[in-house]
Amino acid sequence: MKIDHGVQLVEDMENAIVAWKDMGFTVSPGGIHADGLTHNALVTFRDGSYIELLAFRSKDVGQHRWARYRGFWGPIDYAISIPDLSTFAPHLKTKGLPYSDMSNGGRTRPDGIELKWRSVFATDQTLGLPFFIEDVTDRSLRVPMHTDSVLHPNAATGIADVHVAVPDLNLATGHFELLFGEAHISSNTSSFKLDGSTLTISQPIANTPEAALVARRGAGPITFTIAAPTLIVIKPASL
Repeated sequence: MKIDHGVQLVEDMENAIVAWKDMGFTVSPGGIHADGLTHNALVTFRDGSYIELLAFRSKDVGQHRWARYRGFWGPIDYAISIPDLSTFAPHLKTKGLPYSDMSNGGRTRPDGIELKWRSVFATDQTLGLPFFIEDVTDRSLRVPMHTDSVLHPNAATGIADVHVAVPDLNLATGHFELLFGEAHISSNTSSFKLDGSTLTISQPIANTPEAALVARRGAGPITFTIAAPTLIVIKPASL
């Protein structure tokens, strides 16, 4: 399995684009999602992965699945690409994993091209599980991979690691192993080798800023590590 992308929630899209460009990243236009509640911009890498800069478009976000993260600017979610989600999704429930039924998603690019995909999302928010995505329209339309998009002044090449913080490491590890196989357990972490990257989960030590974040925000990504000559670690704004 391969990391498709990490989701970075930002308070203001224009300011976020400037900030990421100042860090040496090339930022490509995204668009408005089909529900009209969010819009995005993309930082794409030559390994095929990307960081999605995502912002809400209004204060009224209803029951949006990421509404609980509002105010916790930084990494909030991550996706795994699946070539045949309609075959894969039923196996999640067979294994007893807490996932939704498959749903359709999409967005419209600034040039008017409409993109479509399918997804399944974790229904238990305490485990830090990924969501899974399959493109309906060609992936190259969703993820720009031309030279001008994937070359970055800081020489970033891809997502090297997604680090997920959870309130109960033993419980989460059991669920992750049903998806990714046996974990490599070291100290206070469980890690999984994916195609081209690593997925790490941990339970923060009590009375640390990371533990406070999980207590307030809930489980989810706590850092995205970007491969570059000097590794770039993207953290929540509060850490």
